[in-house]
Amino acid sequence: MTLQDHQILNMLKNNEQQGFDELFKRYYKPLVVFGNKYMQDSLATEDIVQEVFVKFWNKKLFLTLKSERISTFLFSMVRNQCINELKKKDVLLDAIDIATLNIAEKEILTLSTRELDKIHESIELLPEQTRKVIECILLQNMKYKEAAEELGVSVNTVKTLLKIGITKLRDSLFNVKEMNTALLVFLEVGCLWIK
Repeated sequence: MTLQDHQILNMLKNNEQQGFDELFKRYYKPLVVFGNKYMQDSLATEDIVQEVFVKFWNKKLFLTLKSERISTFLFSMVRNQCINELKKKDVLLDAIDIATLNIAEKEILTLSTRELDKIHESIELLPEQTRKVIECILLQNMKYKEAAEELGVSVNTVKTLLKIGITKLRDSLFNVKEMNTALLVFLEVGCLWIK
């Protein structure tokens, strides 16, 4: 049985290790997906997310939180840590479209782990070439030209398959009753990441 945030928070406040385990299980994967939009490096992102969890536990940051704020707090911590890491690596951080990432963040914060899993499941069901284009553009943040070179197709083919893929994802996700409308917005925001 999946615990709710308020139950996890109570366990954390009672210094129960199970609370931390449940928190990690619930938020690790979504935080890595989210953080990777900044870092574009899954290993570095995983390290950042793990550091955030350690800091959250060791500094007992949960003591002042209300349960409805856990997800917002964790996503904000990951975002801030990612930006700090990028600043260390690149003095030209302004070249990164932080505004676009902030729009995406607002939508991702509304998605549950179940909804994020559903997005990935729906992507896996796409025809192979369409799936590859969606993964390159929306998940790996490649430019059209980079995706075209990676897949050995033209830029126009990438654009066409991306449009087809987004339409199919919208259709499949819209028809799932337990999904919220943020999934559709997620797809729209994904298009903003296209460079």
